Amino acid sequence: MEKIIIQMNDRAKGAKALTQILTKYDFDADIKCGRYMVDAKSMLGVLCLPASEQMELLVHTDNVQPVVEQLRQLQMCV
Repeated sequence: MEKIIIQMNDRAKGAKALTQILTKYDFDADIKCGRYMVDAKSMLGVLCLPASEQMELLVHTDNVQPVVEQLRQLQMCV
């Protein structure tokens, strides 16, 4: 499991982009925001999180490089 710190400037667009990226992969991913944790592949789950500047994306795989590169292109990686 790898942890990536992410930030979404626009929650709706960010949730859509994040879920579109993560659903391409077979591994599981979660987002932790304070005491809440949701499935990162669930757009509704991501939208239900409280507004926060930074969140932890927990990716359950050893090869996170493709995900990190796509998140950097969207300026979501901190």
